[in-house]
Amino acid sequence: MGEIYPVPERVLKKKGALLFSEIEEGFSRYEHVILERTEPEYRHMLDVMLQINGREEAYCDFYYGRLSREEQRGFRRSLSEEQLAMLMNFYFQKDEVYYPLTRSMIRFLSDITAREVLFSTFYFTRYPCTVWGNYGLRYPVFFKDKRTKFQYCDLI
Repeated sequence: MGEIYPVPERVLKKKGALLFSEIEEGFSRYEHVILERTEPEYRHMLDVMLQINGREEAYCDFYYGRLSREEQRGFRRSLSEEQLAMLMNFYFQKDEVYYPLTRSMIRFLSDITAREVLFSTFYFTRYPCTVWGNYGLRYPVFFKDKRTKFQYCDLI
């Protein structure tokens, strides 16, 4: 796997990603459900969502580059060798936190989110929805509208 480069927020906005900084904004603006999932179930759900949206229509945020050096060291100590190797693939810029999502990234990001080590949010744009997490293995999922919500409900 090569380096994973960030994309500007404007790219996600242009594609119609549901972006919001406060979870309460998501609850007030969008259709939503809260799913309870184990980490393997959560990972599978993200895999399915990636498949139906396609690789060019799936993104995640990853805030490692904004952590202090001390926080970065603590984060790295929590990772397995395989996860450290994945981390080394990311190219970090303080101002850019969004990355194109690939299948190989899902295991890493779902694990650190489920363990509450560092949270990632997932953005899908073909069928717009945002997967936020983690609140005790409860994951709020926000949808553009009711139609999109129903498209996903049978799959997730």
